[in-house]
Amino acid sequence: MNTPKISILVPVYKVEPYLQRCIDSVLAQSFTDWELILVDDGSPDRCPEICDRNAVMHPDKIKVVHKENGGLVSARLVGFKESKGEYLVFLDSDDYLYPHALSVLYNKIIEGYDIVRGRNNQVSPTHEIYGIEEYKIHQGELEGEEYTHAYIMGEVAPYLWGAIYKRSLFSEEIFRKFLFVSRQEDWVTQIGISSRVNKVFYIEDVIQAYMINDASIMQSYITDYSYVMKIGDVFHVMMKSFSPTIQLLIQCDRMKELNRCFFFPELPFDWNVYKRMRIFLKNNQNLNVVSNMTDAKFLRFVQAPLMFWTYTRIYNVMFRYIKLNGKKRKVLR
Repeated sequence: MNTPKISILVPVYKVEPYLQRCIDSVLAQSFTDWELILVDDGSPDRCPEICDRNAVMHPDKIKVVHKENGGLVSARLVGFKESKGEYLVFLDSDDYLYPHALSVLYNKIIEGYDIVRGRNNQVSPTHEIYGIEEYKIHQGELEGEEYTHAYIMGEVAPYLWGAIYKRSLFSEEIFRKFLFVSRQEDWVTQIGISSRVNKVFYIEDVIQAYMINDASIMQSYITDYSYVMKIGDVFHVMMKSFSPTIQLLIQCDRMKELNRCFFFPELPFDWNVYKRMRIFLKNNQNLNVVSNMTDAKFLRFVQAPLMFWTYTRIYNVMFRYIKLNGKKRKVLR
């Protein structure tokens, strides 16, 4: 296999109905100087067989790695280590690219950008198109810190997929830092590389279809206080690589996530975390930033301990029986 311009990294786990569609979308690209790395993350279905069959059919383009199940970040680490491309594209195995995707991304990134991102259609498992996903910023150029600010504030798409990246932004260490992460994997990886980013461009082209799967981890799992703090601890070690502005935004984002934990019915009220949050939010600058990151209802009564406790308990009872129909989600710790 010759050294390609683009390496496409696809972690594979329990996506048997959709995997061939994903692979076919890569094979159909108008841009042909690519390699496809399929990382079978210990999938218990027929995905390993599908991967191997495609590699046999396209030995000069497709490489398969089989590994024990370790999660999305570990699969991406393996894919990164196996890849050779000057540029990287991340693709989830239940999504698919439109035929022009690699061409438009590559033609823009060679103008001197570190990241070029396109737009995506949201689709159902039965191929129904819900429409283009909208964000405040979806066209034009952003400088490095401007981009990181927009990313943390939720003004741009939060995914690792749907874009092309200079390979030099990444390292094995970046992935290793977050091997424990099983939710917000894209978010932590993007922040992890952000200090290396100088210029980003957003194009209007719709390049990818993103499948909305109600059974995904995002709908069936929640994170507890310790999980949020573990991610915060990793970023704390990395803080010197960020400007004071970005440091504050990261701290406020972690506090926003801790605040949300109080509104998960599956979690008890943690008074120690509450005290930490209350002290942090007494600072008006911190409060203003967090207020811009989250729904106002989550900060209601936050400076009044008994009222906040009562409010969150009532909210959680109503949420469990009205929104969750009495069901409990699994907790990631």
